[in-house]
Amino acid sequence: ILAQADVPGLLDNFRSFMVAADEDSLQWEAFLIKIKDHFDFSDVGTFTISELEKAIEENPSLRESQPDSILVMRKRNEALKVSLGRQFSQRKGRRYGEKAIHIHPAGQHNKVNVWAIEYAGEQKELF
Repeated sequence: ILAQADVPGLLDNFRSFMVAADEDSLQWEAFLIKIKDHFDFSDVGTFTISELEKAIEENPSLRESQPDSILVMRKRNEALKVSLGRQFSQRKGRRYGEKAIHIHPAGQHNKVNVWAIEYAGEQKELF
């Protein structure tokens, strides 16, 4: 339709945009899987941002799997806890990969926000 409307250059950057979006999705899928694997050792499988921050500092595999979008915020001297909170809030409910892994708020515990990561169709009892 756009070609018929003679709108030159409108979709020139579409391919590079899609490649960047795919890379971001792949990075987030891998990161969420690593986090889920790490925290699924507990009965509940939920975590706070502070618990994740500590896990990233102590676990090289988690640290190395951080998506570029978090690393960019960190390079701007934003605290890891703040970066994670912002990114999770922006991505809550967004599904990644064939198994549709996603992060979502799981309520509060002791007045602290708690997060959970699940695959589509999976639901744990929380608290």
